[in-house]
Amino acid sequence: MDFQGSEIGLCVWVLFYKLWGKIRFNGQLKSEKWWRRRLKELINAPEVAAPPLPEGKPAEPAPIPFEIEMGMPDLNYNLLLKAWKLIPHRD
Repeated sequence: MDFQGSEIGLCVWVLFYKLWGKIRFNGQLKSEKWWRRRLKELINAPEVAAPPLPEGKPAEPAPIPFEIEMGMPDLNYNLLLKAWKLIPHRD
């Protein structure tokens, strides 16, 4: 079976639309009971923990502040609000 997605999602889809006996899994047609049992096995499978990050290293780099990214280091709320009010908006 060449399914691009979650196997739990496939089981739920087959059971919801009652497609057991029409969808092949590993080249064989499976019964409703098999699909229900497979779904239960997948849900109750032990969790796989992600490896811990090395100490002191962030998961991803810190985002660049908006005012720095826009080249306006003194940008504050009042200035941004004033500029926003000058932009014509459609209602």
